Amino acid sequence: MPRYSVVMKWKPERTPEVMKRFGEFVSGKHPKILEAYKRVNYIAWEFPSTYGQCVNIAVVEGEAADISTIHRFWMDLAEFKLYPSVGIEYISKFYPESVI
Repeated sequence: MPRYSVVMKWKPERTPEVMKRFGEFVSGKHPKILEAYKRVNYIAWEFPSTYGQCVNIAVVEGEAADISTIHRFWMDLAEFKLYPSVGIEYISKFYPESVI
């Protein structure tokens, strides 16, 4: 399954809207989004915005259609950068154990 690093950023004045939308998401008000979320494996999901930064960072594995469904839910509030990525557990297979 493909892996992506995802960076979501929003303007500070959008924070109340982002938090409201997140509340709607976790309460299940948008079943299509919730179903797509259940099919995506979140390896890491960090919220540095708690400390005043308007960004969250995720590492996910999943099908592009599901990841797109989730991100479209937020695109009117935030900007996304999506990077295909490879985990260190995979990269380390190509190097001697003493290096990594």
